[in-house]
Amino acid sequence: MQVFGVGGFPLFQLGSSMSIKAPTADLSGFASKSTRSSLQDLTGQVLGLRRALGDLQLSTRIRFAAGADGLAQATSSSALGLSLQEGFTTLRSTEEVNATPTSFTPFQPSVSGSSTFEPTVGGVYDGDQGDDTLIFSVREGFQGEIGRDFVVFRVGDSSGEFIQNVILQPSYQPDTAVTLSNGLTVSFSEGVASAPGEFTVDVSASIGSAVNPDNPLDGVGANDPNLQFGQQVNPGAFWINGVTIEIASGDSLNDVLAKITSSEAGVAAAFDGASETVVLTQKTAGAGAEINLQSDNTGFFEAIKFAGATPTPGSLSDLDTPIAEVPELAGIQSGQFGINGATLTVDVMIESLRDVVDKINASEAGVVASFDEEENAFQITAKTAGADVELDDGTSGFFSGLKVDTGLFAAEEGGTVFELKDATKLRSSFEDFAGELESLFTSSFDFAASFQAKSAVNDISDAIRESFEPLLENTDKDVLRSGFGIDFDFSAEDGDVLQIDEDRLRHALRFKGEELAEFLAGERGPGGSPGLVERLAQALDDVAQRLVGSLDDSQSIGLMIDLAG
Repeated sequence: MQVFGVGGFPLFQLGSSMSIKAPTADLSGFASKSTRSSLQDLTGQVLGLRRALGDLQLSTRIRFAAGADGLAQATSSSALGLSLQEGFTTLRSTEEVNATPTSFTPFQPSVSGSSTFEPTVGGVYDGDQGDDTLIFSVREGFQGEIGRDFVVFRVGDSSGEFIQNVILQPSYQPDTAVTLSNGLTVSFSEGVASAPGEFTVDVSASIGSAVNPDNPLDGVGANDPNLQFGQQVNPGAFWINGVTIEIASGDSLNDVLAKITSSEAGVAAAFDGASETVVLTQKTAGAGAEINLQSDNTGFFEAIKFAGATPTPGSLSDLDTPIAEVPELAGIQSGQFGINGATLTVDVMIESLRDVVDKINASEAGVVASFDEEENAFQITAKTAGADVELDDGTSGFFSGLKVDTGLFAAEEGGTVFELKDATKLRSSFEDFAGELESLFTSSFDFAASFQAKSAVNDISDAIRESFEPLLENTDKDVLRSGFGIDFDFSAEDGDVLQIDEDRLRHALRFKGEELAEFLAGERGPGGSPGLVERLAQALDDVAQRLVGSLDDSQSIGLMIDLAG
């Protein structure tokens, strides 16, 4: 049978029973150009979605194979709620390495004019001038050679207001610090001070000082590390966890921290720029891994504010913590339990769940114990195909405490394996289909096409909801979650209707292959219910035929659909 419809589209394969191709036809006389164009756009989107679904169909083909006898397995009936996070002992500076609330810059200003001396600024600014620029000017008539002549500097603020004079007697020793009235110090090197030479220093009462972790700890002038005033670090050594860390002349704060990290002390050291503190972090998780500061002949610990600092102890994950200390495992007591007739013991005061898992795996019980971190569940699996597993709580309540039933778990006999044939392409095929679906759900159309689009969206939504009926009691809600990482959100404002959870889909492909295949490809055997892909294919084929039929009443304008048998 041939049906004419919207023109302008090449041949597309719609499954094995229907194809659409474009014959020639006179388009004159069709309703309106706007309506025709909008219907063409809608039809194009439907065909694009159907084509993407065709690729998805190839990824959801199934295969049947003879399976070997299964492995008997027992697992927790629900998630145990164990925390898998590990904590590491840390030690942090008690305050900023330089906690001075005021600041100044630069440490070594440049001098204008023909002067040859170099000034160096230090001390602690008391904030008297607020945030301002101080100007140091060589006074006319009081110029000459530093340390030999009577030299005077006028100190003023940015508005020119006088603050004070700095008077250098002929007996002044070059590089000796002179304290100003605002707490700053200035020293002057050998050289000539010539008028009208000057230098400036920016001061701030609102911005605190900050250490420079890249400057040498024994640096001066422009290389000053800007430690808290009065602090000094000298070459020498200190000890952490019994390991010697040496400081050499020229080492910066970051250099010393790198030495700590690369040493055998077992801690990582870093400067936290946000808080301007030094942080030591144990490399081994748990409260038992300590950070012990021993002797220091360099002044380093005091300079980085470690005096009085208290370590924050680390913690183990619940898997590595003694069972008695894990609230979620309170149902387990010290005692014995049995697996396949073998008796094992557990001491909850000293043994962790991981310890017991290792003990089980080293036993002659013929099973493999494990903890599924993704499912947060305990598992026991037979080592041999076809072998049963028998569990007994004994006096410890071990299995009940892990939400694992006791008794006999029989191995499944070999049968037919039902799984996806090309699972590797499934994720990418779903991503392509999701993009086309989003486009259809968010596009706008003119005139009659808008009614057709709404009808198409409804048909697609109905097909999706029907596919979820075997999984959910209520399929009328906005969000449908399959449990396989393939979810639909009909309330998504951005059109992101189909949502793929990569981790859950990967898990389903690995552990729930048969259930996933049935959800996508349908039940096997005569009379089996169709799966998601088949329902969507039928819905899209119906939409395509309806689009063509709605145009056929006006004039055949381009598409010809061949329906086979």
